[in-house]
Amino acid sequence: MERPSAQQIKAYYDEWAEREWHRFDRRPADRVNLEIHRRFLARLVQTGDRVLEVGAGPGRFTIQLAKLGALVTVTDISPRQLELNAEKVAEAGQEHAVQSRQQTDVADLSAFETGSFDVTTAYGGPLSYLFERAGTGLDELLRVTRTGGAVAFSVMSRWGTLHRFLEAVVQLTRTGLGTESETIVKTGDLTGEAARVEGMSLPHECHMFTWEEIEQLITGRPCQLIDASASNFLSVRNDEFLNELSPDEWAEFIDWEEASCRSKGCLGGGTDILVALRKSG
Repeated sequence: MERPSAQQIKAYYDEWAEREWHRFDRRPADRVNLEIHRRFLARLVQTGDRVLEVGAGPGRFTIQLAKLGALVTVTDISPRQLELNAEKVAEAGQEHAVQSRQQTDVADLSAFETGSFDVTTAYGGPLSYLFERAGTGLDELLRVTRTGGAVAFSVMSRWGTLHRFLEAVVQLTRTGLGTESETIVKTGDLTGEAARVEGMSLPHECHMFTWEEIEQLITGRPCQLIDASASNFLSVRNDEFLNELSPDEWAEFIDWEEASCRSKGCLGGGTDILVALRKSG
């Protein structure tokens, strides 16, 4: 099956535009997802770190990196996302932390020298759009990171996504798209009609990983796993209940969510999988 080209991914996110910013605040589970990603970064990034942010989008995590004291090189495949990044980061008063912005594909970071960064991030699933070429993307992330530095990325998760959208996947079979639903469950590939998004002219085609696939991706590469987490393990499908929590209950719940998501048995059970690697020599 033909995979989406870099040009198609670029066009999708140009059209998706500011909806990417709101992806982390539409419902309570989205805000939980954002906080888990933030805490993951906070365990990894130190003041003064030179960070390459791949697939930065409109700046949710650029702002977080700036608040952590990082010096950030912002990249994205979408020119529109880079424009929004500049707007949102400036609005947050964090533009001082941005060293530059460049349009870049995660599979080709040749614009950057080997070992240039202390930390390289690829949040939001850039590797998920590469399908079988995810290893190429990870090799590039590792290459531009210094020995002893860290690479952090997140990808879409097969089982957690199926948990969240179970009814929609079953409905595909009911409407004559049984092959697509079977493909999602058996391979994690979201393609074709099953990937159509309301209001968008292009499908959101991507690969959703299992934890076992992450382990296979890491094996044999010059790195060691130093941190891992799911996101939305407890919170998925619980938006109505989460809306009723008091501020104190919300704070306590976030701690529960983080603990469960970092448990080995839950790593593949959230909507995303977060991974941090230490680059070895």
